[in-house]
Amino acid sequence: MLNNKYVFLFCIFLFLTCCKTSENSSNPQFEISFGSGGGFTGKYIVYKLNSNGDLNKTSENEILFIKKVEPSKIKLILDEIKKENLLDYKFNVPGNLNKFIEIKVGKETTKILWSNSTKIPKESVISIFDKLNSLIK
Repeated sequence: MLNNKYVFLFCIFLFLTCCKTSENSSNPQFEISFGSGGGFTGKYIVYKLNSNGDLNKTSENEILFIKKVEPSKIKLILDEIKKENLLDYKFNVPGNLNKFIEIKVGKETTKILWSNSTKIPKESVISIFDKLNSLIK
């Protein structure tokens, strides 16, 4: 009888320690890619900021960690993206030399692409692009 009691307690212990906790829905997983490129070479400089605050520079063969971004700066950018409803904003006007922002939040993704020599996106996109680029320095 004593043996069954320990087996039962062990099973409860395993059940409680093996359960996965749910993700906090107020802090969704995201990734923001941004950069520029094109032209004669067609190469792009791409930076990626993720929900952990990691800012990386990616190239064809490597990922270079740049720095950890402060949560307060990330929050400002995410708040502006949400305020301006950029996940629903569609803008794809490429030129010779392009700039872009790609935003992935959960399962939603949007990519905004523009060139300085053609029609430009709304001012808030330029503002967010500038804020993202300021993180690199």
